[in-house]
Amino acid sequence: MNTLFLVLILIIVWILLLNFLSPYINKTKHFQVYVGAFLLWKSTKNRGIMDKVKGNNQRMIFSKASVVIVFLFFFLAMAVIIYGAFIGLTVKTTRSVAPAELLGLPGINPIIPIGFGLIAFAVSIMIHELFHGITARKHGIKVTSVGVMFFIIPLGAFVEPDESEINKADPVIKRRIIAAGPAINVVIALLAFFILVGAMAPALHQKEAGAYVYSVVPNSIYSEKGIAGLELISMGSYSGNSVINLPYNSTLVPGTLVNATFFDGSSTISKIIPAGVTIYGTIAGYPAANSNLTSGSIITSVDNKTVYNLNSLSGIFDNITPGKSVYISTVLFNANGSTTYMNTSVGTVSEYSYYEATDPAAVTSSMKNVAFVGVELIYSGMGLGSLSGLKQVISGSLTYQVPWYGFLETLSLPFSGLSPVPAPLAHLYSTPFSATVFFALFNMLYWLFWVNILLAITNALPLAITDGHQFFRESLTILSRRDRFAFLRNKKTFSAIVIGMNLIVISLLVIEFLSITIK
Repeated sequence: MNTLFLVLILIIVWILLLNFLSPYINKTKHFQVYVGAFLLWKSTKNRGIMDKVKGNNQRMIFSKASVVIVFLFFFLAMAVIIYGAFIGLTVKTTRSVAPAELLGLPGINPIIPIGFGLIAFAVSIMIHELFHGITARKHGIKVTSVGVMFFIIPLGAFVEPDESEINKADPVIKRRIIAAGPAINVVIALLAFFILVGAMAPALHQKEAGAYVYSVVPNSIYSEKGIAGLELISMGSYSGNSVINLPYNSTLVPGTLVNATFFDGSSTISKIIPAGVTIYGTIAGYPAANSNLTSGSIITSVDNKTVYNLNSLSGIFDNITPGKSVYISTVLFNANGSTTYMNTSVGTVSEYSYYEATDPAAVTSSMKNVAFVGVELIYSGMGLGSLSGLKQVISGSLTYQVPWYGFLETLSLPFSGLSPVPAPLAHLYSTPFSATVFFALFNMLYWLFWVNILLAITNALPLAITDGHQFFRESLTILSRRDRFAFLRNKKTFSAIVIGMNLIVISLLVIEFLSITIK
């Protein structure tokens, strides 16, 4: 049975059971059902921890800074969802995303590891709530209880300030208390990130010079040879760091069998594989998809011009007028040892038409004169990655070189299958102590970074279910004290702005959701 289906059944049973038992649970001293889905365990005994943590220092440096931090993340969060909605409306997706992949819950979202994900969420939410309470105590507001929130499993801690004192507090104080939670998430994320980049990444060293094989053409001779996850350290006359440039400067005769050496982290393995530009797949709606071109085939020539590498293939198509048919020669090495040679005539369209539909930002007028058949290509059936480049990506240090791109690459590691760091990739690096312990710490730091960024961005958005909603309301209330914003004192106007902002955010999220879940 589908795992997601089982999880949904478990959630439904949990909610039904909680609602059935809620009259009895709510009569107990320490337990309470919250919004029909969460079970709260409350205690008044541990409230003193807030006073111990806040200490006697009455300076409000963090609580004041937290407001600035949340404002920055509000603008960042809005920019992210506006950009996401824009991409959703303008870029054609090549595959749909399962709804489960959009839920930030370990055990439901397949990209979030249950172990690292649960620990990171539990710790992050606990500290988030703790700092709401610490800031409240800093401002003299009583905390009535602390506790743990369950949604089948413990999700984290919560803090409950005295409601009457909160209601009487100045909006400036309320806003600081609200901002403290998301702000501490930002601090944790930055701390985890800098430890990852500054301490963990420099301790990783590549054992052998070569290129990581992160993927191979599925159901082909390449997948049969079991080379995915290994490091290619030599192929033909190429070895060491020169291997990474094979896709672009190879002079190996396409379709010939060559000796290749791979490294698994402890020993070398010899294989014989075909050289040449390989068809990974075809793109629906373009000429190649309706031709006899087969996944796993090596392109040996186009219009009788030899194709040594991706650059030579690109040069050939640059000189072909779109709309003209091309003559493509291929060779396919079958898993049973046989070889299939094929000559195929394929129509072309302009490269412009493809990028206009899939990535408008990359479109240039020169593309109108470049022929395109619609094939996805890799070299010798292998997707190759630089181990030094991968180290920069998985450790986040790429952010130092290209901040915005590097940050997005770091956040997207789980979607690329690179966090937790795959064991085959981890084996290719040496570590200063036990690799098992090192990468457990490495992955835990990454997920603390990832989860806290997620919590900070989510709670900065002005949605009714987040801290951002109340933060936005209190900010408008503070703004209304100025004469130029006196119109905000009108309750109807105030409510209309708050509701309008909620609707804008929800609309942007819905657009993005629909664009990536419906192909």
